[in-house]
Amino acid sequence: MGALLIALTMVAFTPSKSGKGKFVDVYFTFDRAHNNPTQTNMQNPAKWLLSPNQDPSGCILTPERGCKIKVDASDVQSGQLKPGTIIPTGFYATDVYFVNTGGDVTGAYNTSN
Repeated sequence: MGALLIALTMVAFTPSKSGKGKFVDVYFTFDRAHNNPTQTNMQNPAKWLLSPNQDPSGCILTPERGCKIKVDASDVQSGQLKPGTIIPTGFYATDVYFVNTGGDVTGAYNTSN
């Protein structure tokens, strides 16, 4: 019985493949009210706000402009993305970028408006 308990504990707390110890995903929304979707803004962790909806709702899966990202909880400190969080982007049009998965982003959700 003790061996089973130890085995289950090891599985429950096994770090993710990324090595970050993933346990919880957190969603952030790009602050479009105060920022244009430029590459510099999209890649700046300070331009992303903790999303009230912890899911990709409100974003259309169209690669035009960044809307939400999903990151591991280890990339969050005091309700904000940690400085240095890597947010990959892709070019859509002049000064308009969308977000991609990779870096520290495990889910990328874009919109067309």
